[in-house]
Amino acid sequence: MSKMNKFWFSLSMGLLIYPNLWALESEDLLGLATKAPAAAYKGTRIIINWFGQESQAAEARVYFKPPNLWRQEILSPQGEITRVVVQNKEAEWIWEAESKTLIKRPSGGANGLDNAKLLDLTKRSYRIVSKGSDDVMGKNTAIIELDPKHPGSPKRTVWVDPASGAVFKIKQTNSDGSLATEVHFTDIEIPADLSDSLFEPPQAKEGQVLMEEPRPAVANAQGLPEAFCDVPWLAELPNGFELAKTALMPLGDEEALHFQYNDGLSSLSFFVSPKLIQAGPGSHQIVLTQYEDPGFITSTSAGSVLEWEQADKHFLLIGDLSQPALREIMKFIRNRS
Repeated sequence: MSKMNKFWFSLSMGLLIYPNLWALESEDLLGLATKAPAAAYKGTRIIINWFGQESQAAEARVYFKPPNLWRQEILSPQGEITRVVVQNKEAEWIWEAESKTLIKRPSGGANGLDNAKLLDLTKRSYRIVSKGSDDVMGKNTAIIELDPKHPGSPKRTVWVDPASGAVFKIKQTNSDGSLATEVHFTDIEIPADLSDSLFEPPQAKEGQVLMEEPRPAVANAQGLPEAFCDVPWLAELPNGFELAKTALMPLGDEEALHFQYNDGLSSLSFFVSPKLIQAGPGSHQIVLTQYEDPGFITSTSAGSVLEWEQADKHFLLIGDLSQPALREIMKFIRNRS
């Protein structure tokens, strides 16, 4: 199929689903951008994280086949594959070339929420504004601006192709207006003829495979272990964050409690532990492979970090927010502990 025929095929698919394609409201466009595209595609994109002298950029090859086959290959500056992520509805495999390790873990997403719930949270926490259109790689994309209603939350701008539902570009800025992250395709082919074999798990030798078992979920305050019975069960936090899931995670010979919140676009993690949890030297940085999703709207970046000790327990708060906003959330938690 020629490039011109592929373009008209993609456009006709969009017109079939959305007859009045360019009259879509901003919320409709956002809903389109948060769903997996209806057509298979392949392309190359750049992932950039700005953080002063520690700013980073990575190039990735991306493959997607409806409804849920996904592959991303992170490349070194020399063009060698350093990391491979393969997903389907059942599992996720991550191959780390440097350590020659294949990690397998259950699928289900990092957020613990379905697209409908994430979209609802986004509408509550962000003003969704259509900003017209822009030519990206020869396609007329619609621009959506997601302006936070809460101070300290990042702002996002999304470029989505209404004909296919593919997100071509996303830019995130901090609350002070400085650039935080940009992800954009440098080339993309829609539709693409992709074999299912491309989405098979990477091959690894015996001893190179690590199985990440599901962490025990905690459904409610009554399900908290005795060691954490005095920890407040907070269904909501400031800045529009709602509890998505709670789980126990191993911490040496003990366990830590992990509350994960979401405002529709960003994740916020709250850890409670009997001993200190090390956030790590790169905890402030956005994970270069955070957008491991066909839509890559929701960010799982680390962001800012706050630690404190209270009542013989250690607390760690990590969120894609400004430090003042994170401190307000810390005060909210401490006042209820």
